[in-house]
Amino acid sequence: MTVWLSWLVLVLIIMLFLLVLSVLISSMSETSFDTNESFECGFFTGSDIHLPFCVHFFVVGILFVVFDMELVVSLPLIMANLSELVWLLWWLVYSIILFIGILLEVMCGSIDWGMW
Repeated sequence: MTVWLSWLVLVLIIMLFLLVLSVLISSMSETSFDTNESFECGFFTGSDIHLPFCVHFFVVGILFVVFDMELVVSLPLIMANLSELVWLLWWLVYSIILFIGILLEVMCGSIDWGMW
């Protein structure tokens, strides 16, 4: 037990040393007005106005992730030692749930590309 306690104390001392060192190094750096600004792709922000984000592209991305997960979840089932009937029923239930989800998206108009 004393070995674990000594390792714990050693790790805590190292963590404390690194924390103090990082605070000292960061306080020595020069701060300017641009330090607190965001820097993306080499362009500085000219104003604080944010561009609007189209939620439609976010929804399409989420749909892609859902259907990609369908493939990731179904591939191990192929390798599993399940009977064909169990595998077929699982796949049928999973596909029906996904089909109902895509129908709801179409009926709500979330994936209507006509307006974009």
